[in-house]
Amino acid sequence: MLKCLKCLNVKMEKGFSLIELLVVVAVIVILSTLVFSDYSKGGKKMALERAAQRLSQDIRKTQEMAMSAYQPSDICNGTPGNLKGFGIHFDESSGNEKKYIIFAECNDTEPNYDYDGDGPDDVKEGWSVDIEKGIKISDIEKDDLSNGSTYPTTLSVVSIPPDPTIYIASSSSGYEAIITLCIEDSCATNYKKIKVNNAGRIKVE
Repeated sequence: MLKCLKCLNVKMEKGFSLIELLVVVAVIVILSTLVFSDYSKGGKKMALERAAQRLSQDIRKTQEMAMSAYQPSDICNGTPGNLKGFGIHFDESSGNEKKYIIFAECNDTEPNYDYDGDGPDDVKEGWSVDIEKGIKISDIEKDDLSNGSTYPTTLSVVSIPPDPTIYIASSSSGYEAIITLCIEDSCATNYKKIKVNNAGRIKVE
């Protein structure tokens, strides 16, 4: 019998030790953590890019609504004759920094070229826009192109037909609004600036 086993040249294979298995598992865990961490960062940056592009499109949308003489019968709380234009309102204060508001500038006399949430201005369903999850308004800047910048906590950009004329914080010339969006947990390094001036030019940087 022993002779037969020798003839078959049976060999005993050495298996993995417990330490070797633990090392392999540790390496897999580390690599998985790195991969998922990079994926999470990439997802947040994509969300920031989407939020910036959507905001620029919504600013353009208010300009187009003003130029097209958009005037549904239920606008301005059922008084379409009071419609003066359309705007977009930003507020970086706590609780408001994760949304912005598209509104109809309504007034029975002269418009004030600013959002009046407690007054006649009208916000239709869907016009309060939630920013992408994990993204917020971190800064609002009103840049006086000749005298420097101020940093209000709220600001409205209003388009008045027919051209349209663009009002930035109630001013129709010489200003640029700069809205900064950022990733909430890394605002210092991951942000986008959306700029719009009185000529209506919109730029994302």
